[in-house]
Amino acid sequence: MFINDKKELRKIETSIFGRAKTQVISDAGHYVDDFLKISVAMFLRKLFQDRNDGDLPVDIDADCKTMSEKFDGKVLAEVTVVGYYASTPNGIRITLDGDLKIFIERYNEKLYHGDVVNSNYFYFNRKEIDNFCDAVIYVADNLERWRTKAEAVKLKVLKERMQAKMNRTAVNSLIDTKMKEAGFEYIRKGNSKQETIKIKITNEQTGVFYLKMDNLVENLEKIISIAKMLRDYVNDGNKIQVRFKSIYDGLHQYEYEHRFDKWRH
Repeated sequence: MFINDKKELRKIETSIFGRAKTQVISDAGHYVDDFLKISVAMFLRKLFQDRNDGDLPVDIDADCKTMSEKFDGKVLAEVTVVGYYASTPNGIRITLDGDLKIFIERYNEKLYHGDVVNSNYFYFNRKEIDNFCDAVIYVADNLERWRTKAEAVKLKVLKERMQAKMNRTAVNSLIDTKMKEAGFEYIRKGNSKQETIKIKITNEQTGVFYLKMDNLVENLEKIISIAKMLRDYVNDGNKIQVRFKSIYDGLHQYEYEHRFDKWRH
């Protein structure tokens, strides 16, 4: 067996499920299938990575036969064409369940390259075929349990997405209401951590403000107050230019000249 410690296997599963959750962006109808694909890819990548070339040259036909015998009907292995540019059979397609497939192809003379979905590739040589088959059989034997886990994750993610959508709607409504009340034109973009709001102060000047989501309501009031003061100040015929602190500014030249003094002994 590729790993005898069941606790270690569970630890690996917990890790890949957590990472898969952050990568799957599919809708509800495709979420479970895509979650499983990414989980299988990560599982195999965890077990088979950074491999050196083996001593035995790759033999696709012989290795496919070995795999078929090892899988014993649980999993289907077939010689096939892998990749867009290949015209002759250069790899093996392993079908676990419906659309859940693992593709391995000849990477070089003595090494296989495997993939389930992009960016989670893995490598193994002919000496590792038994371990590879054991890993695939383990996945096949536990696929329904993994699918149940995927369903549970999907429900949690859909709930989180709905809550995030509601939060976003509330934020949009709040910003729009406050800006209209203050009489400002604005454009904005944001994510779960920060809002960036560009406010038209006058016809010639704008101000860009960055608000953290954890205290957005409080800071929204502050930036509107600041924008109002700037608008009134400029409309009274005054001018203002705001610059970020720079070590190259004359105002900060002393700091620039002496900032390394503590190292000069």
